[in-house]
Amino acid sequence: MILHPRLALADDEVSGIAEAPQILSALVDVILPAHEVNPGGLALGIDQKLIASFTASPGRRLALKVLIAGLGGADFLALDSSQRERSLRAKLTDSSIRPHLEVVLSYSVTEYYADRRSWAPIGYTTPQPGGYPDYADCENRENSRAKL
Repeated sequence: MILHPRLALADDEVSGIAEAPQILSALVDVILPAHEVNPGGLALGIDQKLIASFTASPGRRLALKVLIAGLGGADFLALDSSQRERSLRAKLTDSSIRPHLEVVLSYSVTEYYADRRSWAPIGYTTPQPGGYPDYADCENRENSRAKL
């Protein structure tokens, strides 16, 4: 988790972020919206994983507080989806919140494509064993190295 250098706040200053689950869910819905053939991030539980990650430690809760404040808190929830998207695009130019948004973006996309339910719509069926296009070729190379 990336923390902004100005996050020298005490852990007790993190209270008062009751809207955090709703804001993270709204972020995931903007980042990974449902489509005709693709499940959205909410359908795959990405928002719940983000919430668990951001509340796992005091440092992450501080990052969450900065993120929520940078998004405008509960005001972000009052926006419709197109306004939320425009707001996020604008916030990516704000150096005080950008590192936290980048973490959310990266984590959301990583978790989304780690879920097998997101694979079929993009034509992906299974990962290649060992990362090689031809697993037999990989085994042959490893066996030849072992004999050296």
